[in-house]
This record gives sequence, C-alpha cells and structure tokens, in this order.
Amino acid sequence: MDGCCEDPSVAGYNGICTDESYANCLEGQAINADVNILANVAQLVISLFIALLMNRGILVRVRFVWSALLVFGAALLIGSKFITGAWYAYFVGIGMAVPISGINSFPFAIVGTYNVNQEESESVEKKKETLEVGSQFGLLNLFIVVPQIICTLVIGELRSSYGDEGLSWAIFAAGISFAVAAVIALFIR
Repeated sequence: MDGCCEDPSVAGYNGICTDESYANCLEGQAINADVNILANVAQLVISLFIALLMNRGILVRVRFVWSALLVFGAALLIGSKFITGAWYAYFVGIGMAVPISGINSFPFAIVGTYNVNQEESESVEKKKETLEVGSQFGLLNLFIVVPQIICTLVIGELRSSYGDEGLSWAIFAAGISFAVAAVIALFIR
C-alpha cells in the first residue's frame, strides 16, 4: 500500500500524488496510530507478566523462551515482505510487542542472575577480578545502542537510495537478524 502524503486537492498543487495515494497515506497514518497504542498496551502487559514469572521463580531457563520470542518476531518481520494489507500491518505491529517485551527484559535478567549466582559461589578475591555489575550493564547497553545507530544509518541510506522498496528489504533483513539471534540465544549459559 503505497501512499503519498501531499494532498492533491489543495489549490495550486503540482506534485505527483494522486487521490488514491493520498488516501493510502491517510489510511497508513490511522493504522500506525492505532497499532502504536495497542502495541504499547500489549508490551506493558507482557513485560509485567514476564517479570512476574521471573520474580516468582517460574521462568528459570529464559534462553528457550527468549529464543521462541525471537522466532515469533522473525516470522512476523520476514512475512511482512510477502504479505501486505491493513490487517497484516495490525498483526505485525501488535504482534511485535511479544518479542520486544522479551528483548527489553531478558538480557538484563540474565546479567542480574549471573551476578547473583556468582556472588553466592565465588570467593572474595574472585569477586574483585570480575567486572562490576554497573560495567556489565554499561557494556550490555553498548551492545544495544551501537547496532541501533548502525541500523538507523543503513535504513536511512536504503530508503534514500531505493525508496519504499528499500524499507521493505530492511524489515526483511531485521527478520533474518531475529532468526540468527534466536539460534544464538539457545547457546547462552
């Protein structure tokens, strides 16, 4: 659904937008607004549920759950290259709240659990040799932020070079990245 967000009915308009492409743009903006609200609510509920499960000790081996969430996100993102329409935009937008909830919680939970277990099992001298918890969280944040900056630059270049077609390939590549991350998550100890 391609759209052009310049209103062709404005007097003196000499652009390339048609009434149909302008209508598509307005429909896309409405879908985006609806999806953002619903996805944020879903992400909040799912994140609280995951935190509750981890806090109660019910969710102990998070690598399998994390991997499953990443596979779900990969399927949604890869599917968006081949499936189009407003209904799928809703499905992807709201469905991505599921893996994003895991992405936002599991890495920090793993670092926290690692440090608690290490404190219980190591001597005082060993503790001094290990990185401080703050340094570990800082390093984790770097591994999150640097790829986001790289993605922003790459997606901007794709979009300027290939237009909307470049954006769909960027989303497809994100799905492949999710799939690779799902496999790697299985090897976390």
